Amino acid sequence: MKQYDKLWKGVIETFAQDFICFFFPRSDQVFDFTRGIEFLDQELLMISPPEDQKFKTRYVDKLIKLFTQTGTEEFILIHAEVQGQRDDDFAKRLFTYYYRILDKFDKDTTTLVIFTDADKDFHPRFYERRSLNTRLLFEFQTYKVLDQDEEKLTADPNPFAVAILIAKLALKKGQLKDLELLDQAFFLAKRLIKRQIPKEQIGKLLAFLRHYLSFENRENDGIFESTLKELTKGDITMGIEDAILEIVKEESKEEGVQEGLKKAALEMKKMGYDVEAIIAVTGLPKEDIENL
Repeated sequence: MKQYDKLWKGVIETFAQDFICFFFPRSDQVFDFTRGIEFLDQELLMISPPEDQKFKTRYVDKLIKLFTQTGTEEFILIHAEVQGQRDDDFAKRLFTYYYRILDKFDKDTTTLVIFTDADKDFHPRFYERRSLNTRLLFEFQTYKVLDQDEEKLTADPNPFAVAILIAKLALKKGQLKDLELLDQAFFLAKRLIKRQIPKEQIGKLLAFLRHYLSFENRENDGIFESTLKELTKGDITMGIEDAILEIVKEESKEEGVQEGLKKAALEMKKMGYDVEAIIAVTGLPKEDIENL
């Protein structure tokens, strides 16, 4: 779950404008993207609900500040939530976020939820309370990955559509045999490489695919990685290396930088990178890498 959390945070931040345009199609007419996109992660952390047992199913919360095209300093906060499993208190928790954001910033706020779970019966869309003649109804925008049309996503030129395709493919694990899953992953990677987008973006999305998707037989992870390297002809690799380092970044802080770098080196070694490439990325001595 920690790894998925980091991957979603990374893909949302890397493709911030594409992310916003994907879920809010006319956003380029509403927002002034030339003024930048700001992630208020620390502010959100300060007002988030307590981390007790019932809130532990959260995958990733992002609070995004955008300026409108009105020419004023007003801005809209988008609370984007990626929810990965059933949580019966989910709608109430979202409302808790909403009123705390409203209380702190007093700005218009849009709440977006991306459901990445495999439970077709879990799809809360509102939170409601009633008492005598008083009624509270909090409705929010939702997007269930499981329900999306793959053909439409494939035809969508927005790079963030690929991230959704990857998340949907990952939901097929257990339904498909490893070889079938590999075949679909290869097809998706080939389509991605042919997209008319910068190589850096292709690399980031390949990294998201490589680390978000896993197989029952762990040997197939290595096969998939080797095939990706062949498909890209060594041309689009930095995104994958960057993602490895990002995944171990927080653990590095907790366990020590050296341990975190060793984790990154071990992962790259499993993926078939040679020792020199691993040294270039991690800065570890050759002997340490060879002993992993």
